Amino acid sequence: MKRLMMAALIAFIIIQTANLAKAESKTSCESTQFKIVMKSEADVKEKESAASKTLKTYKKNKELSASGRTGNWYKICHANKAAYINMADVKEVFSTDEKALLKKFDRRKGVNQVVSATGKSMSDTKVTIQTYEKKQGEWRRALKKMEGVIGKNGFTKSKKEGDGKSPVGFIPLVRPLEAKRSRPE
Repeated sequence: MKRLMMAALIAFIIIQTANLAKAESKTSCESTQFKIVMKSEADVKEKESAASKTLKTYKKNKELSASGRTGNWYKICHANKAAYINMADVKEVFSTDEKALLKKFDRRKGVNQVVSATGKSMSDTKVTIQTYEKKQGEWRRALKKMEGVIGKNGFTKSKKEGDGKSPVGFIPLVRPLEAKRSRPE
């Protein structure tokens, strides 16, 4: 009986290992983070290089799902494997709220990066953090969307020291060198 149980356990482990390997090969692509649209006919590449093998050519206006961006390349899933499209060939698809936010910064000279922390209501303490940067003249996501926490009492439009709230508004972040230069001597 012990031998039969041991044989059954070994068979189970072998089957589970095979199933896990199949599942990993089927899901070798990362989950979708956002959509991109082809600006013109463009090639999907095997690697993040214009010289790499072309896997497919997409036509203008084709919408694709991207799992992220590294440098000037968007990562997509093609035939259950990671593939890449050059940033110059696509534009990102933004929600109505994202478009409204980024439009505000288009009017501000010198703003090339945005960090946004948004909640569902003013009393929320859990927020969604999104980052954007202007690359090749267009707004693009800089990092993957992430969850965060703000003041223990949510947001406020009129911040008072000790209220436990995070201020709403545009808060400029300057680089240390810029801050040093702008200080009066």
